[in-house]
Amino acid sequence: MVSALQKAIASLYVRNGYIDMPTPRDDDKEGDMSLPEISTLMCNLTYYGYALSSNALDRLKSLSVAEATFWSDVINPTLANLTGADREMDKHVVYKNFPTEVLGMSEAEYWTKQILMYWGLPNNLFTEAPVERQVLSDKNIQYKVLQLSSDTTLRMIFFGLLNVPSRWTDTQLSDVKLLAMQFQEEG
Repeated sequence: MVSALQKAIASLYVRNGYIDMPTPRDDDKEGDMSLPEISTLMCNLTYYGYALSSNALDRLKSLSVAEATFWSDVINPTLANLTGADREMDKHVVYKNFPTEVLGMSEAEYWTKQILMYWGLPNNLFTEAPVERQVLSDKNIQYKVLQLSSDTTLRMIFFGLLNVPSRWTDTQLSDVKLLAMQFQEEG
């Protein structure tokens, strides 16, 4: 079971361009994961728009199946949360053929639909069936490459936050509180 603290730390790492992975118990031993298992983990990351640096990929390859499974149980929900995939926004899309559908409406028709939806009428009354479109090319996707964290990464992020020249955002403030609590526990 993944704790709330583990999820919060994983989120903090990813938002700052890092990924934390367990250190294999035996550095001399190659991990026991098969190539399809490693590929599955990599595909899960790319689904959310992320990729691993070469150091992080080497670390992933050195993990046992149990270590990689635990890591995956932490990182997949974290990435889903950060990207909004866990909110299932596609279920709430009204204009499935945007922008063509909206541009084809008169201003009165558009605003009438908006007001009726605001009043609580079900969205499916206003949704058209999706029209087949050309598939987007994977060539233009820019993946966010996550660097492997080290023992000093959390402190580096913390001091980086302390040196922000402007007021912290709510997320940054919660990160500072989390890190301060973490460092206090370490002594």
